[in-house]
Amino acid sequence: QKIETAKKKEEEGGDDDVFVEDTDEDGVDDYDEELVGTDPEDPNDTPTQQQIDDANAAQEQEALMQEGLETP
Repeated sequence: QKIETAKKKEEEGGDDDVFVEDTDEDGVDDYDEELVGTDPEDPNDTPTQQQIDDANAAQEQEALMQEGLETP
């Protein structure tokens, strides 16, 4: 659900500050936390860089599949 919300925000242009805001000041912006599924308001719930990279790669692959450029 959180990934879908993050993707929708990105597709719609979302709040510009969603990409730079770090509500819980844990060093990870809210957009990445929503993409991974961690709580952007809880500094103890912080994703690893690997989780962020994996979530971004999955999002990119899904976008390619939706465009018909790649098969599962």
